[in-house]
Amino acid sequence: MIRDILYLSVFAALIPAILYRPWFGVIAWTLLGLVNPQVYTWGLHNFQFAMWVGGATLLGILYTRARRGVPLTAQTVLLSMLALWFTITSLTAWSPAAAWEQWEKVMKIFLMTFVTMILIYDKLRLHVLLLVITLSIALFGVKGGLFVIASGGHHMVMGPGEGTYIGGNNNFGLALAMIIPMLLVVAREQKRLWARNAAWAAFWLSVIAAIFTYSRGALLGVAAVLFFLFFGVKRKVLVLMLVIPAFLVALPFAPEALVSRASTIETYQSDNSAMGRIQAWGVALNIAAAHPFGAGFGLDFADRDTWLSYATFMLDTQPRVISAHSIYFQMLGEHGFIGLFLFLALLVSTWRALGRVRIAAAGSKDSSWMADWAAAMRIGLVGYMVAGAFLSLAYFDLLFTWAAIAVIMQRECGLAPSIRGNVPAAQRTMAAGSPHAST
Repeated sequence: MIRDILYLSVFAALIPAILYRPWFGVIAWTLLGLVNPQVYTWGLHNFQFAMWVGGATLLGILYTRARRGVPLTAQTVLLSMLALWFTITSLTAWSPAAAWEQWEKVMKIFLMTFVTMILIYDKLRLHVLLLVITLSIALFGVKGGLFVIASGGHHMVMGPGEGTYIGGNNNFGLALAMIIPMLLVVAREQKRLWARNAAWAAFWLSVIAAIFTYSRGALLGVAAVLFFLFFGVKRKVLVLMLVIPAFLVALPFAPEALVSRASTIETYQSDNSAMGRIQAWGVALNIAAAHPFGAGFGLDFADRDTWLSYATFMLDTQPRVISAHSIYFQMLGEHGFIGLFLFLALLVSTWRALGRVRIAAAGSKDSSWMADWAAAMRIGLVGYMVAGAFLSLAYFDLLFTWAAIAVIMQRECGLAPSIRGNVPAAQRTMAAGSPHAST
């Protein structure tokens, strides 16, 4: 009960603060979406905190002058086209009720994605957003890593709880793959030894937690992330001399369940779960080939017989509708080839934009701090694309936040000037010169 009162007190103070400084609302919305802290209260699980935060942010944005215009970039155009296409496919969805319910959720995410572009600018605001994203997920990565060490890895690591996109083990593993590279940037920024060591500890504990989610997708995603991080390390021989012996020592102590789970990646033909995913991929492909608009949101709620009629083979187990278990086939089955093309274009354009930011920021004294963050986010996006090939997380809010941050970074580097709603030049100069001027 005391916990609930404390939470409500903080929240009650937060709403006026958001009305006064709307960018606080972006931070609070991001935190609520990733962590959903009300699940740790007793009686506030169903209270619509995100709705109040979003409403206060939208109200505050109407009168604040501390904002920037939305740049015309590949990401903003593709996000707008995706929103339009999702609306069109919802009109012809196989499961209208489920489709419009999911449409509403996705449109809220898109709305706040554009709000983020408007309200987040300069080093202070962007740095706070990056730290909140990284540390809020890393907090549970540290918790999960310590749990693995204490339990010997015999139990599955789960996400922060219900009500978030990363509540389950698979989704949580993907989120960890995305932020693991960013923890290295946090470590690099620390001037105090204890803080740097704490960030490094969070990095390795998050890697351990991701592996012990027992998610094959997360395992592949983390492997891809570590592979790309290795190429950015200067002392590669030293790293190999430390990591390889540690791996050989730890391997005999790995739980049999983890080894068996990982081995099914190679022997997928004999694993019902893996074959179920392949069946679902075939269904998505056949639906897209037969229906240009796809099945719309909520393909999981389709009639079983209709769904199975698009399957290329049947499993030995009880026939049922199976989730796509892939961001690519999820998009293909629900929104057709056009939806998949727009989605892939968003992924590629965001990845390329972060690469341009890394190069531009490295050559600028004012923006040099963004170079490492852009490089880390680029690798994290690779983790999403690899792990996502085996998980149904096409509408993951963190992905669209990634796109928003890529837009913001381009604007800050002068690669994508705002086309309207610019802050006056004097105010921009003041904001750049003082970290407190933009609050």
